[in-house]
Amino acid sequence: MDKENLISKREEFFDAILKHLNTPPSKIDVLLNQEKYYIKPDVDNSFIKGDYGDMVVQVKGEFYDKKFEVSYLYWQIGDILKIGIVINDDDLQGAFSSDAHNEVYYIWGLDNPPRIDIARGCLFNDWEFNVPNLYDNYKNQEKFIIGSKHMHVRTMRIIHDECERMFFNSPIDDDADNDNDIPTEFRSVADIEKMIKSTT
Repeated sequence: MDKENLISKREEFFDAILKHLNTPPSKIDVLLNQEKYYIKPDVDNSFIKGDYGDMVVQVKGEFYDKKFEVSYLYWQIGDILKIGIVINDDDLQGAFSSDAHNEVYYIWGLDNPPRIDIARGCLFNDWEFNVPNLYDNYKNQEKFIIGSKHMHVRTMRIIHDECERMFFNSPIDDDADNDNDIPTEFRSVADIEKMIKSTT
C-alpha cells in the first residue's frame, strides 16, 4: 500500500469513528437507560491528521452543574493502534483511577487492560492494539468504530456518577463490587503516582 492510499484509508477510518461517536443514542441505549449519559463530541475542536496518524476527539459537557472536558486520543502507525482517554480535571481523576464498576478498565476486553499514567496533571488510560490488517476490510475496523461509542458512553457514565456524588456530597462507595481485582484504594493523583512508582 502506497503512502497516499494509506493516509486516505486511515482518514476514512478515523472519520468513521468520529461520525459514529456523533450518532444519537440508539433504542438499545434508551432500553438500558443510558441515553442520559450521552454527550455529543465537540466536533469543531476535534481533528484528524492522517499523515501523522493522529485523531483527537474533544468532549465538553456538564452534569450536576459541574463542567468538564475529556479527550479521546487515537494514534495509528504501522501495525499499531493506540486509543487513550485523557482526564484533566482533578475532581474526576479519582473516579477513573478506581473505576469501581469496571466501566472503562475492561472496555477493550479482559486481556487488554489499559496502561494508566499521570503526565502534565492529566490522568491517561491508554490501550494498545496490534492491527496489521486494519485496512483490509470493514470487519477489522468495526471493533474500534462501534467500540469507541461504548467507550464514550461508559466514560460519560463515570463522570455523571462522580458529578452526582459530588453534588450530593456522598462518600465514595468503597464496598462496590470489584470481582476483577481493580484497585479501589487509589482516590487521588498522588495515590496513582505512588502506585506507578512502586511498579517501575
